Amino acid sequence: MSAYLCSPSTIGAIAAHAVTHRDLVPAWMDVTEAAMSIASLLANANVASIHARYPDTQESLSNAPGPIGLTTVEDYVGQCVASAVEVDESQHSAAQMHGLISCLDYQSCEVSDWDDSKAGLLLADLVSKMRASDAGYVYPSEG
Repeated sequence: MSAYLCSPSTIGAIAAHAVTHRDLVPAWMDVTEAAMSIASLLANANVASIHARYPDTQESLSNAPGPIGLTTVEDYVGQCVASAVEVDESQHSAAQMHGLISCLDYQSCEVSDWDDSKAGLLLADLVSKMRASDAGYVYPSEG
């Protein structure tokens, strides 16, 4: 397996997409707050996968694989959170969003409890909702 830091715009787009499904967001939380919280969750999960796969990244992300160029977890998570607020989720087709989610899922699965983690369950739920709502689209794994 492998792991790399996904771009903040990828995580931001997924977080913005997730809040369009209000059943995934607590009723008391506004959309912006929810997008920021989800982006933070997903970014931290991606970082945890990097740390699990490449233990030498614990002190600095400077040598972590990925196109980020940041050195601290805080900077990376901050950029992901900012991107979640700035992105227009509607700019991605269902197929593009499925690709973004699949990429983040693969790049974040190096932790032993990934399938049962909040981030892993959220991504699985998003894909499930997409499959249910996008009747007629054949996903690559179903081809």
